[in-house]
Amino acid sequence: MKRKLIFIVTIVAGILLNNCTSTNKILYNYPDDIITDDTAQKKFVKQFNEGKVLYKINCAKCHSTTVHGKEMIPDFSLEQLENYEIRIQNPKHAEDLGETNITLDELDNVVLFLKYRKRAPADATLTK
Repeated sequence: MKRKLIFIVTIVAGILLNNCTSTNKILYNYPDDIITDDTAQKKFVKQFNEGKVLYKINCAKCHSTTVHGKEMIPDFSLEQLENYEIRIQNPKHAEDLGETNITLDELDNVVLFLKYRKRAPADATLTK
């Protein structure tokens, strides 16, 4: 009975220690103007996560690739993200990303996701 109790305590302690020492991987870099604003950070994280989901639904099939079983999102340049007219620059986008599929606010969240996500290592960078 005593051995069983020691075994259970050891397992529980190991689980608690693992949970305390593991860290959540942060997938984004905050914009400089919100680093100290908790409310703005929460809004940013919500928009970032929505943009990530929308990217996977609407963009990944054409822009992402798989390398060694891992999805690789292209590292669009800041200039590409800020100057690109997503709906009209590419005829395929005009057809696939109409207002009925994704709103302008949702597209803004996709751009926010692509702009502030943590980048892939330099040797794995893709452009498209």
